[in-house]
Amino acid sequence: MSQMGETYYGGGGYLSQGGNQSPGFGGSPGGKNRSDASHALRPLTINQIKQASQAHSDAEWVLDGHEIGQIVLIGTVMAVKRQTTNVSYSIADGTSKIEARQWIDSSMAEAEGVGNDDALMHQYVCVHGSLKMFGSQRYINATNVRKATPYQFYHWLLETMVIKLTLERGPPPRPGQAPQSRPPGIGGNASSAYAAQSAPQQTQSGMVQFAKCSPLQKKIAHYLLNQSSDDGTHVSLIAQHVGGDPMEISAALEGLLEDGHVYTTVDDEHFLISR
Repeated sequence: MSQMGETYYGGGGYLSQGGNQSPGFGGSPGGKNRSDASHALRPLTINQIKQASQAHSDAEWVLDGHEIGQIVLIGTVMAVKRQTTNVSYSIADGTSKIEARQWIDSSMAEAEGVGNDDALMHQYVCVHGSLKMFGSQRYINATNVRKATPYQFYHWLLETMVIKLTLERGPPPRPGQAPQSRPPGIGGNASSAYAAQSAPQQTQSGMVQFAKCSPLQKKIAHYLLNQSSDDGTHVSLIAQHVGGDPMEISAALEGLLEDGHVYTTVDDEHFLISR
């Protein structure tokens, strides 16, 4: 992480904190059984923020299969609305627009310069906070809003790209290190082709124990049998793949859990199949 990155991250970024693997900046007060991702600070564009999803209102936000905790956004302030208890900023970053709300603590407002609206209008700002939903509108619950520079904006934008690609493809090889092998089914080597062909047979044999389960439970089990993460699969990904009523999916998972077919891993929202 460069010196510029440390300037707006407050010491190291998402990958240096380990992403989903190790604790980092900030935290989620009041949460329980949350993974370490809820403590990591990840740079996201507004478009990425709007692609994130929740399995239910109390669940962690998830983007591309990875949980989102604290986020950092750099954009231009398009409008400001000051109220008694908070300041609302309309922020654009070139991908979309979103509202960031910073709550005013009267004992700290003067010291921190909260609500210095005129100085931030049409300027780049760096926003630290977490993603929230009110009604049908998502917004950033900002813990810190401060002026940023164009250089910081472009560094942040590049950082969002690097992290997205690293999470999708793995880190690039170090000097002298051989490239990582591709996932099964991507590439032309024999071992990948064999793994891709044998996976359906393994899945079919593993479904025997679910013969007495409901069709929805079988669908969930079939999906989980094809997942390889040791940390389990988040319930939002299961719901996204299976489709249907979230309440029915939740009940089906609960039934599988009670019958011992699945078990939870890093928290109550990640599931692994019992083999």
